This record gives sequence, structure tokens and C-alpha cells, in this order.
Amino acid sequence: MISTADTVSPPVGLDGVTASWMTSALGLEHPGVVVTTLTVGPVRHGTNTTARLLLDYNAAGHAARLPPTMYVKGAWTGRGVGDTLSEARFYQHVAPRLAEMNIPACYFASVDPVSAQAVVVMEDLLARNVVLTGVDRSLSVAQAVDLADQLARLHAVWFASPVLDTLEWARPRGTVLRFDPAEAENETGIFGTFKDWWWDKRMANGHADHLPDWLRDRLLIKQALINLYRLEQGGPRCLVHGDPHLGNLFLDVDGRPGIYDWGGRIGRWGHDVNYAVIGSLDIADRRAHERDILGHYLDRLAAYGGPELAPGEAWLSWRRQTLHGYLWVMCSPRQQPEELIALQTARFGAAAEDHDLRSALEVG
Repeated sequence: MISTADTVSPPVGLDGVTASWMTSALGLEHPGVVVTTLTVGPVRHGTNTTARLLLDYNAAGHAARLPPTMYVKGAWTGRGVGDTLSEARFYQHVAPRLAEMNIPACYFASVDPVSAQAVVVMEDLLARNVVLTGVDRSLSVAQAVDLADQLARLHAVWFASPVLDTLEWARPRGTVLRFDPAEAENETGIFGTFKDWWWDKRMANGHADHLPDWLRDRLLIKQALINLYRLEQGGPRCLVHGDPHLGNLFLDVDGRPGIYDWGGRIGRWGHDVNYAVIGSLDIADRRAHERDILGHYLDRLAAYGGPELAPGEAWLSWRRQTLHGYLWVMCSPRQQPEELIALQTARFGAAAEDHDLRSALEVG
């Protein structure tokens, strides 16, 4: 699955993001536009490299109302090529179908078909005056309902569709679609977090001290994850965001939630919605409203062209998928701030008890 935008090759490094290159990139959608000056602002090197760009244009660019600032994202740190590729393909082929979702605008995205190097040029959200969510800003119930509605739109696009088999860029996320017992036995891949030394180290930080013993039991939780993959393996697939936690959400001036850091994955609907709602709501609000939010999601999924899922089966899948969120307890502080790890551990730990996760996953 390629795009005409791929005719403008991604830069091999941030120094290749020049006024000339940007002119070629933006010119595909806006013929006649010339970027007269381009200045690279703040740069962040994480899994990928992101940089804020300050731009000026000729008269055609101003007539097109192109913004004076944008963000560029590329895999220029030696890590994350696949993530940038997935995000580029998402913006090329999926985002145009999601006009009602609140996601950052994309001005250009391309992939080199040989090297798999990719680049995305997107909206500067701070210029929209958004508020980034995090430890100090959770969602209200109404905002969580809106978020579930938006995810229903995404999931309905290719729910259980054979198109999913053609998306070479959409790596499985959430429940592993083809569970490999060797990963569990050797504690590799996602099971790498179950190495006893790492488990003990993360349990020693105090984040899980308030939780019951069974949630602190390494072998029990490992078996629960194995069972999750086994029990959910035959469920329907769809395109998911894969990581819609508080660190990847934002709020518009009017309070409407949005999602960024895209890179579509093939996974289970329950992973996305459970992960987003439980992680973004205060525990009391989640306890009072999660069944209603799930019901709203199921209604909207069908309304947007997806299937009518049986409520009882959907609730069981929701309960099971709580385990993925609980695995925040093993998250490294190199990946996420300790404060966010502690908050998510508390929220998903409480949900694991409320949902009788041991029974749902047939352990203990």
C-alpha cells in the first residue's frame, strides 16, 4: 500500500528538512507554494525525532493559509523506523476516513519503499492552544464518552475486514494475534518484563504496595497474560491506536479530547477502549460509569458500520483487557514518568479487583 506522496523521499536526517524539501513536500497538495524560509526550532530525540518548524511562504502559501509552525517527525535516532512508517501510512490511508475524529492535521507524509524511512509533517498542536493531559489532568466522564465514540469510528473502518491482511505496516498491538509460547517460556518480547530481577525492582518502588498480593505475584500475572492471549486469540480484529493513554491525549479549548502519536496497529477493540477509559478516568468515575461508556461504544460501533457485539461477551473482553493496562506496573521510567506509572498502576490495579480479573482470565 503506497501513496503518491512517496514520490517525495523522506530526508535521511533532520538536516535534510530544508525550505527546498518542504516546498516539494507541500507542493503536492498545494501547487505553487514556495517555502521561503524554514527554521528548525526545539528538537526532541525519543523513540523518534520530532522538531518544531518555523515557516514562511510566498503569496500562494499565505493564500492557502498554511500555518507558520508545524512539527516534523522522523526515525532519525536509530530507533523506531517502524513506528514512523506506521504513522505515515496511517495519515496517508486511514486519517482521511476519520474526519470526525480529533487528531492532529497532517500536511505531508511519505515512506521510502526501499529503506522504509518515513517522515510525517503535522500540525503544531500548541498553536491550537490545546492542553496536554497527564498526571495532573484526567478526563471527565463526558470527555471519556467522546473518546470512546472516536475510537468506535476508528475501529469501524476495517472491523474484521480482509483489508487488514494487506496492511503490512500495521503491526499487531494489544492482544498478540499469534501467541508464541516460546516468548513466555524464555521471557522475551512483551514477556521480558516478567524477568524476576526486573519484576522485583519495579515492585520495590512502592507503586503497588497498596494492591493485594495476587496483583504482586509475578507468576500469577504472567499466567494471566498467557491466558489473555489464549482466550482472546479468536476474537475479531480491527485497526486500533494501540496506546491511547493520558500521555497521548490532548484537550481542545472547548474541552473536546483528541488523540495523537498515531501509528495504526491491528489488535482488539477492547484493548483500545478499556485502556483509554480506565487510564483516563478517576477511579470513582470509572466505577460509576464504565458500563455505560462501554454501552455507548458498542452502540456507536454499530452505527458507524461495525458489527453489533453482544453486550455480555463485550463486558467479559473488557474485563480481560484490563490486564494490559495493569502492566504499567512494569513500565520503565525511561519510557514514562514515574508519576504517570504510579497513577496508571493504581487505576488499573483497582479495576483488576473490581473486574474480578482472576476469574475472567481463569487464574488463581
